[in-house]
Amino acid sequence: MGAGICAMHYRGMAAVRLAPGVIWDARLVALSVVIAVLASAAAMLIFQRLRRMTLGRARWWHVAAALVMATAITGMRYTGMAAAKIPADALCLSADQLRGDSLGMLVAAAAAVVLLTLTLLASAVQDARQFASSAELVRSLQSANAALQRAAFRDALTGLPNRLLFDERVATAKQRCQREGGALAVLFIDLDGFKPINDSFGHPAGDAVLKEMAQRLSQRIRAGDTVARVGGDEFFVRLVGQVNADAARSAASRSWRVGSTPAAAWCHRRNSSPWPSASA
Repeated sequence: MGAGICAMHYRGMAAVRLAPGVIWDARLVALSVVIAVLASAAAMLIFQRLRRMTLGRARWWHVAAALVMATAITGMRYTGMAAAKIPADALCLSADQLRGDSLGMLVAAAAAVVLLTLTLLASAVQDARQFASSAELVRSLQSANAALQRAAFRDALTGLPNRLLFDERVATAKQRCQREGGALAVLFIDLDGFKPINDSFGHPAGDAVLKEMAQRLSQRIRAGDTVARVGGDEFFVRLVGQVNADAARSAASRSWRVGSTPAAAWCHRRNSSPWPSASA
C-alpha cells in the first residue's frame, strides 16, 4: 500500500515537465516513503483488530483506519512536495496543457474515491472473515449436537439405540399401526450365563461379547426393524410391518441361533460356563 501511494505521487510529479528539471531532496523523499509505509501498516493493524470487536465499536475503528489511511496519503504527498525544489527560472514545458481551475476538486474527488474504495474493500474482507468464522462455529455446533444426540439416544458400548430411542420408535410404530393397520411385535432377549464371562475373563471380554451380540442381532433383522440394548445383557427387538405370531417366533428363533457360531464355541472352550444363549 505504501508503494502504491508513493507511485501515485511520484509518477504524477514525473509528468510535470520543467527546464531545468525538479531538484529532489533525498532525505525528504525517503521520509515520505517511510510515512506512507508506516501509516499504511497502522491502518492494516487497525483492520486486524476489527475481527475481535463488536459491531458498534468496529464502526468507530473503521473511521479511525480511514483517517490513518488519509494521513498516509496526505502526509506522504505533502512531504514529497516539500522534497521537490523548483528553480526560480524554470520553464514549464507543458504550459497551457493542464489548467488548475478545477484540478483541486478533481484531486479531492479522486482521493475520496480511493479512501472509500479502501474502506469498502477492508469491510468486505472483514465480513468474509466473520462469515467464515460463523460457518465454522455452525459446523462445530452441528457436530456437538450430533454428539449429544448420540449420547442421548445411543448405547455407548454397542452403538445401538438405547431404551429412550427404542420406546420412541415403539410409540411411533404403535401410532402407525392404529392409523394404517398392521401389527407390531417386541422381543426381549436376555443372555443366560453372561455373568461368568465377566467373572472369569474380566469386563473387557464381557464388553466384546456384548458388541459381538449387538452386531449379529443387527445383521438378522429387516431394514425397518430395530435392535436396542436396554441395559446389562438385555436387548429389545422391534418388529414392524407384516408381523404375525409365526414371524415373531421365526425372529426369536434366529436370535436364539446367534450363539451357535464358532465364536460361541471358542468362548465355551475358554470358559467352563455355557455360551450365553438368547431366549425371546
